[in-house]
Amino acid sequence: MEDIGMGDRVVPEYLESEMTELQKSSKAYGSFKSRMFDKSVGEDPKRYLPHLHHQLKLAEVIQLVGGAKDCNDMEDDEAGWNNLVHTPLLKAVFYGNTPRGSQLDGFRPCTSASILPGYRIKRASGTRVDYVFHFDPKKDDCQPQTTDAINEWRASLTDNSINHTSYAPLRPLPISVSIETKPGGMSTRKAQLQMGVWHAAQWRHLYKLAGANLKELPFIPGIVVYGHEWIFVASAYDNSKTTLWTSGSFGSTLRLLSTFQVVAGIQRLRTWAIEVFWPWYKTHVLNVPTPPVSAPTCWDYPFFVNKNGWRFCSGHWQWDYSYLDPCVILGAYYKH
Repeated sequence: MEDIGMGDRVVPEYLESEMTELQKSSKAYGSFKSRMFDKSVGEDPKRYLPHLHHQLKLAEVIQLVGGAKDCNDMEDDEAGWNNLVHTPLLKAVFYGNTPRGSQLDGFRPCTSASILPGYRIKRASGTRVDYVFHFDPKKDDCQPQTTDAINEWRASLTDNSINHTSYAPLRPLPISVSIETKPGGMSTRKAQLQMGVWHAAQWRHLYKLAGANLKELPFIPGIVVYGHEWIFVASAYDNSKTTLWTSGSFGSTLRLLSTFQVVAGIQRLRTWAIEVFWPWYKTHVLNVPTPPVSAPTCWDYPFFVNKNGWRFCSGHWQWDYSYLDPCVILGAYYKH
């Protein structure tokens, strides 16, 4: 995500000529250098892979920037930002002009999706997130094995849900990446806490499904949004403990270029979910034979962290430094 945060190859190459004409007519959108367009470099594949990418329209991205400015200026609440900016942005990245329900992966708003009691950290508030990435097993190539395996699991799980929430639309759709949003000016720590509690529940549920094979999934990524800023987070699970790390902003809806950075970041996490999470899930949860996927090396060390951290201990949250790697930036420690 670091190269995305620097604006490298975040604009699809097919928009280069249109962007060039736009810059000639107006300086308001900033300067777009050659390195910002997604062209093949050596052996590195393009960021916007044809089989995972729906073409973006420049006018739609410009409209998103305008919508975000309006939400910020009018001091919209979380629902306003979600309806006017976040949902249209995610829809453009995931579906383009194609209808929902026609592909393997998707996203869904889930502001009323509560964590099942069996996976919730006691006395921890803020147990919901705003969006999740999910998979529709009916659209997987390995049919009917994938759907049959999901249904078999659901029959034995609480509320017939394959996830750590009983939210009806998500019961048959395995969750991968999650997004928590807050308007600008809200507490960043509260959003991190919500994501940490949600991830802790997700890890506990995946451990129930995969057992010792959970170690084959080194981390789960997520996104925390504060107003314009989009922050990459990731959590890891070890010895019944979930640790959440967060980095700086990888993009922002404040300007056109930084909005493309947001789009590129979402696209990268879509790629991770399809190329890493879903093959792992099919192999170790569903026991469906899956051809190996050569995951990009960028997934080995995907985030930055710092030395500050906090943990849930003796019924309350307290700052803690002892459980974090010294090379890391911000961590949340959860003991189940």
